[in-house]
Amino acid sequence: MSRTSIYDALKRGDITARKAGRRTLISFADLEAYLDSLPAYQADRVVESTRRKIGS
Repeated sequence: MSRTSIYDALKRGDITARKAGRRTLISFADLEAYLDSLPAYQADRVVESTRRKIGS
């Protein structure tokens, strides 16, 4: 995940963070729970949608 997507998830309240001085800390358990809540990647759907776009 990029830094931007992590900060976006923080703004939406999908994950929580703690401040320690200037550092923003996200617990491993919170990040793991957030990643587990995301949909799984399915390669066949990506290939099918790409075929539709290029007209195959």
